Amino acid sequence: MTLLLMIVITMFSAVFQSLLPSLPFLGGARAPVVLGAVMYYALTRERGMVLVVGLLAGIFEDALSSRMPMGCHSFLYVLVGLYINQYREKFFGNHWLTHMFLGVIACTAVTVGTFILLVIRSRLEEGALAFAMSFTGMLVMASGVILIGLAVIPITFKLIERLDYKLGNIELREI
Repeated sequence: MTLLLMIVITMFSAVFQSLLPSLPFLGGARAPVVLGAVMYYALTRERGMVLVVGLLAGIFEDALSSRMPMGCHSFLYVLVGLYINQYREKFFGNHWLTHMFLGVIACTAVTVGTFILLVIRSRLEEGALAFAMSFTGMLVMASGVILIGLAVIPITFKLIERLDYKLGNIELREI
């Protein structure tokens, strides 16, 4: 039941994120709903589940995006998820400040990592489309993703946590 719920949540978050509009004044940033789901599982589940959710989240997000090569986000989500999972015992995993703090770090890592991977791809592949975003454009987008993520990631975390609780997968803990 837990694995099925994880797949459905990951797919739903990717579809929901793709339906949300990008904000041009924030560099085309979108709400990091998928990253919030990956962070939830990184803070609450074992390493194997984090690996699966990172791979699936990236595949679903890249499949719904017309501008990203397949697998780009999977690599980054797995890295971020496993890193958070490795140190999850050191965080107050059920506190919204933790979600905001880790969200800032994760949004920065994924945005900058995506930029680096796309630049490398455009340099290596002759048939690849020329990468048009400048470094300052990436900084504006990263700032936008961080600002949106400060609100979206804690909300995403709480929604998934409530659903997990309602289905009997976890017990809620208050701090």
